[in-house]
Amino acid sequence: MVNVSGEIAFAGQPAQVSVPSDAKAHYFVLDVRKVGPNLIQMSSRREGPSGVSFAKREIDCAKGQARYISEGDTIEELARLNPVSKMGPLIEGSISTVMSRAGCRIAGVELRGVEQ
Repeated sequence: MVNVSGEIAFAGQPAQVSVPSDAKAHYFVLDVRKVGPNLIQMSSRREGPSGVSFAKREIDCAKGQARYISEGDTIEELARLNPVSKMGPLIEGSISTVMSRAGCRIAGVELRGVEQ
């Protein structure tokens, strides 16, 4: 389900997220939208040695699943929704899981169902 409408849970100053598995990069949550009781969409920015990139994920906080719905080198490219993957399981310790946990927390929803 790709839905750009929804209740904005967070759209303030970017929130920095520590990602231990990618210590040379800095990650930021840009915004979070609730599009269902346990479904959120989150935009993020990564700043690292290879440059800056942006991603928009759709996350099912109840099932511990996520997918990318947009990616790009500029924030403007996130507006072009193009689901690039199907929902898949989140694995403990992965970058997607760390970012999804932050997004779900910001939205006030607990991330459950993460695979060990």
